[in-house]
Amino acid sequence: MATVYDAAARRRLQARIDALTPDLKPRWGRMSVGQMVVHCDLHLRHSLGEYVTPINKPIKYFPLNMMIIYLLPTPRSVPTMDELRDPVTGPFEQDRSRLKDTLEKLGAVPPGTRMPVHAAFGKIGHHAHGTLAHNHVDHHLKQFAV
Repeated sequence: MATVYDAAARRRLQARIDALTPDLKPRWGRMSVGQMVVHCDLHLRHSLGEYVTPINKPIKYFPLNMMIIYLLPTPRSVPTMDELRDPVTGPFEQDRSRLKDTLEKLGAVPPGTRMPVHAAFGKIGHHAHGTLAHNHVDHHLKQFAV
């Protein structure tokens, strides 16, 4: 299972992020590419504990949360947390650079680090945060066909 803690997996995500351009249109959903970049950055910052949102989803319970993170593909129709929906964007290049920096910052968190409680998935460990982060960014890059 891919995780942002694996340098090769991070490099692959970084290359795909570099392929994003401001004029790309989504294959599904209503976010613009700029909103998606900020949305993904906010989610990664949430995993770092830098962007806190209320815990409000029933999927925070084991084993359902682990099944979703590790076993099930992310469907296109997954509702977005209110706090991450329709984010305010800045200049595209700056937002994209921030996403890449945040991805590297999360990827550098050492194993065994106590991670913040995730708003949707509850108390999950270091590896689960890394896998969820990878899956989330991958899902949105596929949304924009990169």
